[in-house]
Amino acid sequence: MLVQRFNPTYPLNDYIEMYWYWKGYASELAIQQQLITPDTHTNLVLNFGSEMKYYKSSDKNTTIKDAVYIGQQSKAYTGVFGEIIDVITIRFKPYGASCFMDLPVRETSEEMINPDFIFGKGMNSLRDQIYSQVLAADKIRILDKWLLSLLKTNSKNEDSFLKDIINQINENKGLKFLYKISNNSGSEYKKIQRSFNTHIGISPKMFSRMLRFDNICHQALNQKNADRFTIIATYNLSDQSHLIKEFHSFSGFSPAEFIKSIENKTISWV
Repeated sequence: MLVQRFNPTYPLNDYIEMYWYWKGYASELAIQQQLITPDTHTNLVLNFGSEMKYYKSSDKNTTIKDAVYIGQQSKAYTGVFGEIIDVITIRFKPYGASCFMDLPVRETSEEMINPDFIFGKGMNSLRDQIYSQVLAADKIRILDKWLLSLLKTNSKNEDSFLKDIINQINENKGLKFLYKISNNSGSEYKKIQRSFNTHIGISPKMFSRMLRFDNICHQALNQKNADRFTIIATYNLSDQSHLIKEFHSFSGFSPAEFIKSIENKTISWV
C-alpha cells in the first residue's frame, strides 16, 4: 500500500493542511474500517478507484464513486475503501475551504456533498487531468494549480482575525477558550461567533469541544498509563459521566470501547 503526504505550496498552505495520496488494494490493509471523529477540519476526497462508502449511522451511508466534499461533522463516521484504492484527500484547515467556495460554508456542515455544487462544474475535467498523470507529485501539482485558480483573495483581514482566535484555542487545547466564551457576551464574542459560523460552519464552543476531544483521544491512546481521572482533571471535565458523554457524542463509543476497538484493530482511528 502506497501512502504519501504532500504539503501544499504557498499561499495554499495558509488554507490547506496537507494532501494524502492512497494507492493499492483493500486486501493490503490490516484494518478495513476507518473511524473518522470530529477534529475541526474538512475534506475534499477524489476517488479514482473502486467505490468507497462512508457510514454516518447504521441506516445512512454515502457511496463515493468520483468525489465528495465532507463538511464539518459533529458525529463520527466510518469510511470503507473499495477493493482498488486510488484516492487523494485534500485536508482543509478549519476556515480553509470557505476561501475556495461561493456556497456559504455553514450550509455544508453535517453534509457530504457532490463537490460540483461547491467548486463548480470543472470537477470531471480536473479528475481526468489528475488521472492521466503517473507520478503522485504530478497529480498534486495539478491540484495546486486548480486550487490557486479558485482561491479568493479578498478575505485577508478575516483570515488574520480567525487565525489568531484559532491559535489561541489550539494553544490551550480548547480549554481556556471554553472558559472565556462561557463568560463573554460582549461585541468581541459576537464577532467571533459570526466569523466561525460564516467561515468554519460551527460555533466557537463546538469547535473548542471538538479540539478538546481530539486531544483527549490522542492522550488516551499515546499515554497508556493515563487513567480517566487524570484526563478529567487535565481537560476540565466535571466528572466521569461528562467524559463518557463526550466520547459517546463524538465517537459513538464509551472511552473503554473506543480504546479497545483500536487496540484490538477492529477499527483504525483517523
